[in-house]
Amino acid sequence: MESVTNWSCVGIGCCQTMIPIEMRNFGAAVGGLNNHSTVNSFNPCNFAFLVEEEFYNFSIANLIDMQNKQDMPMVLDWTVGNITCQEAQKDLTTYACEAANSECLDSNNGPGYRCRYKTGFQGNAYLVDGCQDIDECKASNPYSGKCNNFPRGVFCSCPEGFEGDGMVNGTGCHRIINQGSIRKFRTVFKPDKFYAGLSMSLLLIIIAGCWIYWGVQKRKLIKLKEKFFQQNGGLMLQQKLSNGSIETAKIYTAEELKNATNNYHESRVLCWNIGRIQQA
Repeated sequence: MESVTNWSCVGIGCCQTMIPIEMRNFGAAVGGLNNHSTVNSFNPCNFAFLVEEEFYNFSIANLIDMQNKQDMPMVLDWTVGNITCQEAQKDLTTYACEAANSECLDSNNGPGYRCRYKTGFQGNAYLVDGCQDIDECKASNPYSGKCNNFPRGVFCSCPEGFEGDGMVNGTGCHRIINQGSIRKFRTVFKPDKFYAGLSMSLLLIIIAGCWIYWGVQKRKLIKLKEKFFQQNGGLMLQQKLSNGSIETAKIYTAEELKNATNNYHESRVLCWNIGRIQQA
């Protein structure tokens, strides 16, 4: 026991080796000197196993109680064949990706390829009907208003008053606190129609403003005329005209005046005070 180092697997009490890339088969055989008859009684057995590299660390106690360990995890990094996807797809009789909704991936650490199901599917890509569509609507949020499942995807929408993607494994549906200020534009929002409507609204506002301004100015002008009419005796003149107490003046043409005054004869002159007044 003194020669065994705890947590060290370098050949005394424990030895290990890495599995090389592209190895196709693995076999383990263990044995002891003189048919294991010269070992100490506390360690009557030999053990060999495959195990994930980071999981197992050798302990001196393993020499005594190793037979009590039942599970050793193992991670296999494996591929199909030693050819690429392009080469494998030329012969469909041996092509391993048999599922209708599967896809082929070339190995990134050596020859060969792997198969996997496409996005939106689940199952086994190596079986004919192994890749089945995932019905995401079954996992939709209870608040979801509408859910439509289709191959390779799903469309969920939230009811009015809620926002989100409607999925349990996504953002779900969350109530909008203030619909008036937080409501977002959806896909129905079209900038061209929005700006056209905004321009039309501004034009109508300008036209309405001009019409109101002109109406106010016209009303002011009417009131101003009424004021001047009253200041200059308009009401009295209007009353006399309506009573017929004032004779209205008659306008004659120059020809009529010439005939009435005998061609403006001196005998017809009545007054020279301010101007010339003649009698007709």
